[in-house]
Amino acid sequence: MVKDKLIDNSKYRILTKLVVETCLKMEDEGRLGTYKRLGTMLPRKSYKRILPIVDNTIEEVLHLIIGTSYDNLYDRSLQNQIKTYYQSVNLV
Repeated sequence: MVKDKLIDNSKYRILTKLVVETCLKMEDEGRLGTYKRLGTMLPRKSYKRILPIVDNTIEEVLHLIIGTSYDNLYDRSLQNQIKTYYQSVNLV
């Protein structure tokens, strides 16, 4: 799949995964309702209606990143920092 090739070959794999997965989950899975893109929804809806969609999607992607096994020190280090950040935000 092109998405996986993009992520795997990126210089910044984890950050690419965060951006790509978040965008695809919101746009492709129809989480934005009648709007297809976040950019078209922003000027038309209140941030209060958009915020839960964004927060929930980011949380799902953070879980995906935290649960993935990485083979190099740089990615594992960033993964641990993201895990620490996630736990501090959610007081786990």
